[in-house]
Amino acid sequence: MYKLTKENKQIRDMFSSITGKYDFLNHFLSMNIDKIWRRAAVKMMDLSKDPSVLDVATGTADVAIEVMRQSKGKLRVVGVDFTQAMLKAAIVKTDSAVAAANRGKKRAASFDFVNAPAESLPLKDDLFDYCTIAFGIRNVIDKNAALREMVRVLKPGSEVIILEFSKPKNIVFKTGYNLYFFHVLPAVAGMFSKKGAYKYLPDSVQKFPGDKEFMRMMQDAGFCEVKVKPLSFGIASIYRGKVA
Repeated sequence: MYKLTKENKQIRDMFSSITGKYDFLNHFLSMNIDKIWRRAAVKMMDLSKDPSVLDVATGTADVAIEVMRQSKGKLRVVGVDFTQAMLKAAIVKTDSAVAAANRGKKRAASFDFVNAPAESLPLKDDLFDYCTIAFGIRNVIDKNAALREMVRVLKPGSEVIILEFSKPKNIVFKTGYNLYFFHVLPAVAGMFSKKGAYKYLPDSVQKFPGDKEFMRMMQDAGFCEVKVKPLSFGIASIYRGKVA
């Protein structure tokens, strides 16, 4: 059993405080590029055989819903998050998405949600075909424990897909990006929500390990064939790994 640390609780409380504005600010501040990134991550999954999918740090279920949109059949998606307010929003959104799919006569996915931290997933071993986590791993205090948990609940031969912010390497692009990310974004977000919450965003990205270090962490946790794909000049990256 994982005991939440003081840092865990602070992050949980912060996300609880911005739940109502979370989707709006994410899409507005990224100019909807975050939607493109999520679609790209989900496209890496083979959804033709109705796999079981685990979405860790699901938030308001954007990735879980994107999985349903891209699937042609009926599959099971389980979303895990340790912020109860986010899960309540996720349930409302997925209920609406399923109703819309049913009106379109599409076989909709089934969604289940679990309130738990990424470091301790209350799920059986070898249960899922895919595990995703989008813009959540940097918020996990014990990343190594979370990665080991993902390995544990994935079936042998299955895959993890991790979408996360990263640091651009091009000097010219990096300068303009840092100006926006560290100054403009927190100021604009502060007009709609708690300024501290969106000051935390660039700070957490800066503290996140570089590509090579994070890929090594994935390997140490038990993933093999680990790869990374930069997106949008390195603003974000998709990390992939398989369970042997």
